[in-house]
Amino acid sequence: MKKHSQATLAVIDFSSTDKKIQIQYSDNGIGMPFGKTILKNGLQNVENRIKSIRGTLIFDIQTNRGVKLSFGYPV
Repeated sequence: MKKHSQATLAVIDFSSTDKKIQIQYSDNGIGMPFGKTILKNGLQNVENRIKSIRGTLIFDIQTNRGVKLSFGYPV
């Protein structure tokens, strides 16, 4: 997060229910270009791995306000 987003603060939150693990990430970095989530190399690998365990991946992008990312998978 420090290298790519220039963030100084990042938060990772883990939660679980009876049938699902949910992980949320947010930072205060530079964000991503609005409407253009670019899944290259590392992010593409993350997406593929989450899909392989029947999980979901959601990006919440706010220009110049950091990135919020949420993913969950069944247990």
